[in-house]
Amino acid sequence: MLWVGKHITTPGDPLQPASVEKVFRAIINPDSEVATLQRRLQAIRMVDIKQYRKLKTGLPYLVCAHFHPKTRKKENFIFTDRFIIDMDHLSEFGQDVITLKNKLRSDPRIELMFASPGGDGLKAVFGLKEKISDSGFYALFYKTFCLRFAKEYDLEGVVDSKTNDVSRCCFVSHDPDAYYNPNADRVDTGSYMPEEGALELDLLKAEIKQQEQENDRLRKETGVSLSVADPLPDDIINAIKLKVGVRLRKPVEKQYEQPEELNDLMNVVNDQVSEVGAQVLSTTPISYGRKIKIGAGKYWAEVNLFYGHRGVSIVGTSKTGSNKELCNSMVALLKSHFNNTG
Repeated sequence: MLWVGKHITTPGDPLQPASVEKVFRAIINPDSEVATLQRRLQAIRMVDIKQYRKLKTGLPYLVCAHFHPKTRKKENFIFTDRFIIDMDHLSEFGQDVITLKNKLRSDPRIELMFASPGGDGLKAVFGLKEKISDSGFYALFYKTFCLRFAKEYDLEGVVDSKTNDVSRCCFVSHDPDAYYNPNADRVDTGSYMPEEGALELDLLKAEIKQQEQENDRLRKETGVSLSVADPLPDDIINAIKLKVGVRLRKPVEKQYEQPEELNDLMNVVNDQVSEVGAQVLSTTPISYGRKIKIGAGKYWAEVNLFYGHRGVSIVGTSKTGSNKELCNSMVALLKSHFNNTG
């Protein structure tokens, strides 16, 4: 038996019982409200992460633990006979949902498995041979199981052992390829936990702490985030936002003072830059001047051209990815020309 909640942001949200099979049927149903909301979520995830997180809270959620009263609070915990592990940010670690899901189908312990709402993770439900009624014991067992499971499938950094609270929940998603095994093997906690008070217990805790630190390091190295490598063009982003019902904010265009002389000065800059085999890639208005991006082969640099009462001024800028030597050369070239003709 699992427990389902509908309004995670509502204090005291009551939980309703549901069999694992019933949850599975709901997950694979293409006409469910969850499926409709998830399509919106996955469309907006790339373009507005704040809105994605807000909308995500509208999804139903699962809890394995039993509570009395039936509200998801640690002080109401009675016992649990199942647990869920999260495998997140798969693409950041060179994994993909379909391949990993197919690999894990052969694990006889997994009772239910489905993709996370964001589409880049998996949730796996396991049954316990014996109920756990102590929240501290559960937390230690959960961390230990995650540690062993991650090593077994080379998923260090992917399996999140920090979701070890008995009141922890996970959001339901729509996954037409979800996996369900009604005859899954139950997990024996005794196979993972040493006798309490034994030296092995201290060693286990030390091993868990070390692995959690290693997981944090791996996530930091891979830059785990919800950002995308190449931003989408604004017109595509706005079209997606309108499609999924997100209100667009019209940016306020800045008005910069642009002396008429700047157009003639830019013609000179173009000529000077092209004479040395480089080219002006783009220009952007700034106050009393232009921001100029210059390219030469695979390198680029950015300089600012200003025009005022004191005449022409050229200033190099330092930007990530730009070439300092090219920048200095362009500044020297343009300063030399304007100083000699001023």
